[in-house]
Amino acid sequence: MTASLTTLRLSLVPFSTADAAWVLALLNDPGFIQHIGDRGVRTEAEALAYTQNGLFFGMSADGFGLRKMVMRDSGSAVGVCGLLRRAHLEGPDLGYALLAAHVGLGLASEAAQAMLEVAWQVHGLHRVLAIVEPTNHRSIRLLRGLGFVPADRSSAEPSGSDPPLAPVLSLYALERPGLPALHPSPMLPLTHPTRS
Repeated sequence: MTASLTTLRLSLVPFSTADAAWVLALLNDPGFIQHIGDRGVRTEAEALAYTQNGLFFGMSADGFGLRKMVMRDSGSAVGVCGLLRRAHLEGPDLGYALLAAHVGLGLASEAAQAMLEVAWQVHGLHRVLAIVEPTNHRSIRLLRGLGFVPADRSSAEPSGSDPPLAPVLSLYALERPGLPALHPSPMLPLTHPTRS
């Protein structure tokens, strides 16, 4: 399965080895460090290794992992978004991050809506989770705007999971809508992944 998706303003594409410098910038963006964490990546070589070996930046054969958010009009990379599989969560979760210069433009919401369409229509998921730092009010507003609601952590975290969900993170969940959409929203014309 290829991983390219298209929305009104964005292309969501897989990472490549040519993205090391950009990944380095994202991982050291103050907002990323504050709300997601300091990954300790300080050089392009470390960023390249992170994209090749890391859980999140690697794209699995079934399409899980983060995609690079690229503006269709300029070709500029602005952030990441994707569906992730974490060992300590019961189901896939939605992950996203933007460089500070592109926050507040609705891009994360646009990319997240596209990934939710993939979750429902391509993967056939019934539930998507999201974890967020409780003081990240912008991200919480985004999740609530998409329909996510606070979830019972014990129901999403398998007993004896290692490592457990960090106590400083909040868990949100979104159930698949009751009726499948007949076609994507006109605001987000999607090009779904094609099977190879």
